[in-house]
Amino acid sequence: MKLSEAIRIGAKMHPQGFDRYISVDDHGQLVTCALGAAAQARGILDVGDLCSAFPILNQLASPHSGLTVFRHIQRLNDFKHWTRERIADCVEEREKKLSELAARAS
Repeated sequence: MKLSEAIRIGAKMHPQGFDRYISVDDHGQLVTCALGAAAQARGILDVGDLCSAFPILNQLASPHSGLTVFRHIQRLNDFKHWTRERIADCVEEREKKLSELAARAS
């Protein structure tokens, strides 16, 4: 499963939350950020395990950003308040670029 797919699946499980991986909102409802949604979709509880399951999280989001994909997703979720589906679209574009680069290299 790709990270973008996991974010989309997890986004259907719980409402979006901000500033925490997985938390409970003021109404007692479980909420997840984009990374927490991906974790929920894969049954992962630990952030370190999430990075192992999705190595793309450790790569640079773009050559000029200086941010890993992990930090970029956090920024889009927590500071820009993008929807998790929009974040998944962004991640999917990165996944496609990486796949194209790998195909050219082989």
